Amino acid sequence: MRNKNEKQAESRKRLVLSILAVLVLVLLVIGVTYGVYSYTDEGVQENVIRTGNILFTHSENTNGIMITDALPISDAEGKVIPATGRNITQGYFDFSLTATIITPADIKYEIYGIDTSPSDSKLKPEYVKVYLTNAENETAIDGYDESSLPTFSSLPTASDGVNKKLSEGVFSESGTRKYRLRIWVSDNYPILEKNGNKETFSMKVNVTATA
Repeated sequence: MRNKNEKQAESRKRLVLSILAVLVLVLLVIGVTYGVYSYTDEGVQENVIRTGNILFTHSENTNGIMITDALPISDAEGKVIPATGRNITQGYFDFSLTATIITPADIKYEIYGIDTSPSDSKLKPEYVKVYLTNAENETAIDGYDESSLPTFSSLPTASDGVNKKLSEGVFSESGTRKYRLRIWVSDNYPILEKNGNKETFSMKVNVTATA
């Protein structure tokens, strides 16, 4: 049989091992917490990234565009709506993104649309055509170069799970990208069934950095 001293030594050894195990566990928890904090601190925030930033600017008084009292038109007509003209006060919406890269990194971003239409006289989004181009040369952005253009309702859901994604991209170096957005009433809008009721569709444009 082991003597009393041996039993006490073994008990102390188990106690030391238990304390060490607890310390290791505490350190692991602290390490995980620090890792989460570091990710939150250095990760993605709206329009700001630690390695750089994205500036969203627009030329209009508001960062949005509206359809009101407009007649349905074809996609061919919608693609070339002028800035102003007959029954047109704001034919398209121009905005730009400027990225400043502080350290080498890829900054991913998402452009999304927020439906701000009045609920009592809203034009259904399935009748609102959307067209996004490069503002400098009117070249269609990816997703808008198909023969059939998307409607607002058919756009994919944005990363926030609520709004509609207009486009996305990546900045690998500092620079500026200019966009032009047009929306119009689709030519399949059942105008004869509306009995003269006025409907409005309005949307805001926003940009966020994504992971």
